Amino acid sequence: MTSAPTVTPAVMANAVSLYPNPRVALKIGTGGSGQSGLLQALAEEFIKFSQEKGSPKFSVEWYTSDTSVSIDYLHKNVVDVGITYHAIAESTALEKGVIDRVEYVWRDHWMLVGPKANPAKLPTDGSSSIYALLTKLFSAMEDSKGSQTPIKFLSRYDSSACNITESTLWSTIGQTPWAPPVSSWYHMLKDFPFQAIRQAAELGEYTLTDRGTWCAIESTVRDGLTIFAQGKDDEDDPLLNPAHLLVGTHAKNKAMANSFADWMIQEDGGQRLVKEFRRNGYDLYTTAPVGVNPLNKVNGLLRPVPKPYRAAVQLPTSSHEMYFFKDDRYVRIDVVMDTISYHTAKNIRDMWKSLVAAEITRVDAILPNPDEKYQAYFFCGLRCALIDIHYDKVITTFNFASTWKTLEAAGFNTINAALPWLFQNNTHAAYFFSGTKCVCIDLATDKVIYPVADIATRFKTLARLKFTTVDTAILKPERQNEQAYFFSDDRWALVGLDRDSLDGGPDFVKDSWKALHQADFY
Repeated sequence: MTSAPTVTPAVMANAVSLYPNPRVALKIGTGGSGQSGLLQALAEEFIKFSQEKGSPKFSVEWYTSDTSVSIDYLHKNVVDVGITYHAIAESTALEKGVIDRVEYVWRDHWMLVGPKANPAKLPTDGSSSIYALLTKLFSAMEDSKGSQTPIKFLSRYDSSACNITESTLWSTIGQTPWAPPVSSWYHMLKDFPFQAIRQAAELGEYTLTDRGTWCAIESTVRDGLTIFAQGKDDEDDPLLNPAHLLVGTHAKNKAMANSFADWMIQEDGGQRLVKEFRRNGYDLYTTAPVGVNPLNKVNGLLRPVPKPYRAAVQLPTSSHEMYFFKDDRYVRIDVVMDTISYHTAKNIRDMWKSLVAAEITRVDAILPNPDEKYQAYFFCGLRCALIDIHYDKVITTFNFASTWKTLEAAGFNTINAALPWLFQNNTHAAYFFSGTKCVCIDLATDKVIYPVADIATRFKTLARLKFTTVDTAILKPERQNEQAYFFSDDRWALVGLDRDSLDGGPDFVKDSWKALHQADFY
């Protein structure tokens, strides 16, 4: 883990008059949304939200950084959260362990703008694609080279998301104006969005900017420019500029970073602020789409998209039914009949009022409460909620790493699966799985029963099956404490717990669990 270099934050996002000299509890690295004012609005509202939930007084710092620098700051632990705009760079950071969480938080949109005089004579009726516009612009700039009034394109040549997008667009039409010898019409400016668009307006040059910057910049700049193309809310639009929130794997303020991420994706939290945010009479951004994986655009070029969050729990009032969860959906199935026993898969927010109240936006893992058969612990990031399943009621919420220090000591920032381990008179024992590791602890005393180890080391049956990770683990109904179903990626197996034996499977879930396949969970 790299030590953090000294970097000066751009602004303190906090109502300082309300909280004199507050501690800094969250550091965010980003560019355009800081300059537009959105980040300030989000930070102030998140502080108020946290205060209402009983959080001590704190402030948020913004570090001015583009996508590449934001990811570097996350790597060096300068910031806890980055808001970035390039799926491949984000996917690489995830692969390298720089970050461990990615959330889709809003949509910005790229715009091709240029001087009012429009010397390249680009069409302004919106009928031309961005590629057609750049092809025409390229020809006009080449033709004007050496003239007294050459036509130019201003590039934010700084490895920002804007620079990466612009380079991709040029490459798509077969042009690389930055390659030696650099084209004379290619004006390279390493600066932030507001400075770049001001320069373009002052010099009468074409450029790529984002809608957030366009709407927030002073009107004198907009008055000197014309929009020739702008992105739409279409995931396949090359001018869509999706904003993704990244949480650093080793963030110094990890719990607060995850809490901010949880709040950002809530419809009545950060999404409401994004929807309502305006500057100069314009709506700057649109909210994140529902059910879209933020790294879908990678399309497997560098790595598979992150695995879905899965969990399961037995109905306390039934000996053969279970609730299965996948991301923000759930389904109730009869495991004996292998049928959906109540209704089709539903959104958690529509049916689980307790999880909504507890701010559980997805379910990472579930662990039955050994002291009360109607209750279970639901995990979401570092957040844990004890829920009465029968009455759909919140008992309490807490940070699991603060309550069970043994899990924090094991290095568990998230829980992928949890399983009661009621052997040798251990009435409160449970195994927790995170990544390729597992640990067994006593919930009541917070003592380690079996120390952290590789899953393959602790469970020889899973090792033989090459189950290096566990997505879901649940005791088999009517064989409590004797057998458990283990799910890993798209496969499952039934394991005898006391003998560490293979008692069923392995097989692909979609082939053996028809109800889960029907619900589109596998």
